[in-house]
Amino acid sequence: QRQMCIRDSIIACFISLAMGTSVGTIVALAPIGLGIGQQTDLSLPLLMASIIGGAMFGDNLSFISDTTITAVRTQGAQMKDKFKVNFFIVLPAAIVTCILLGVITMGETAVIAASSYDWWKIIPYLFVIIFALIGLNVYFVLASGVGLAGIIGLIDGSYSFMTMIQAIGDGMVGMFEMSFLAILIAGMVEVIKYNGGIDYLLYVSTRKIKSKRDAQFAMAGLVSLTDLSTANNTIAILIAGPLAKDIATQYDIEPRKSASIIDIFSCAVQGIIPYGAQLLVAAGVAGISPVLIMQYAFYPILIAVCGVIAIIIGYPSPKKVNA
Repeated sequence: QRQMCIRDSIIACFISLAMGTSVGTIVALAPIGLGIGQQTDLSLPLLMASIIGGAMFGDNLSFISDTTITAVRTQGAQMKDKFKVNFFIVLPAAIVTCILLGVITMGETAVIAASSYDWWKIIPYLFVIIFALIGLNVYFVLASGVGLAGIIGLIDGSYSFMTMIQAIGDGMVGMFEMSFLAILIAGMVEVIKYNGGIDYLLYVSTRKIKSKRDAQFAMAGLVSLTDLSTANNTIAILIAGPLAKDIATQYDIEPRKSASIIDIFSCAVQGIIPYGAQLLVAAGVAGISPVLIMQYAFYPILIAVCGVIAIIIGYPSPKKVNA
């Protein structure tokens, strides 16, 4: 099929939206990208970069992504409002990325065997997306999605009741480390705040701020530098989120906009650093250096560019978001 990189990227978008994890999406799709690369003359770094870009797009917008949930909770925003702002900002980056991939891969062909699927198994994912957009509580939506997925699996015979419980337990175990880190970070931030560290950081970050635009650039810089240091966009949002919230409150920036900014710029940095989990996983599967993938990291770079432009021109306007 022509322009397989675009298809890889689009598939990664949908899988990441459904799974809520860019790393999990890359783990699932990188072997497929490797297989496509072996059947065509397409560059493996380009294929891996297209998968990473799609995964980051989905992770940035998914209602069940830990980065999205963390950004929303730290800023006190509504999930659906943050999604709308995010979507308007990153859509141009996604379109330009697809155009670039289409131009680069023009004329390349591959024959990929079709696989069977059961359409009803995507119902839980659609349920989560639709009801999160409606504005239902995220915990209720996620719990209901787990229950619906379990019921469909039991009816379909994919697993028994005990294996379903085991699968739920495995999923929770996968979040233990993140939960423990969140607790430690929250405790550390409170200690720093008690000793005046937060006030000092706010002073350093905001002493040259004269407008909302400057405040938004300060938030973007904070989360970007934190992600460069931690190589984990969720942890970066957890650390920079409280500071960004204080800045947003001081300069009357809407929570949905501040949540979008810290999510977008953390994902932008995470998608281009060679020591981040996303590039390391993809490079490990393909057997190449993560540095080689960086040259094709179109989407992470473009969302940063779109984020900067959105801050400068004040896009999207509240009227546009509320439409």
